[in-house]
Amino acid sequence: SDVGDFRERFEIVFTEDALSLGENEFDPNDLSIIELSNGDVKFKLNGNHLMQRIEIIDLLGRSLYILDAEDSSDNTYNLSNLSQAAYIAKVTLDNGYIITKKAVKRK
Repeated sequence: SDVGDFRERFEIVFTEDALSLGENEFDPNDLSIIELSNGDVKFKLNGNHLMQRIEIIDLLGRSLYILDAEDSSDNTYNLSNLSQAAYIAKVTLDNGYIITKKAVKRK
């Protein structure tokens, strides 16, 4: 690359568009993670999209479970082998969006 002063390298453009949720985006609050009394964990998705895959990750970043969500919006899994701790659920939707949500296992 040449040495020198380059004043026409970048361009700043201002637009009237606001940053907000578009019709194709997803609100993470539509995903509920509920621990049932028997130790099972229920994943429920409100809206028009379906879950394809759920990955359970511990706080050290280790992937503990990769669950097939079978293109549904309401699934229950036996996660009784998990100890009482905080976990991260990484949920992949049918439109390719990935939602990460923290949850605490108490039982």
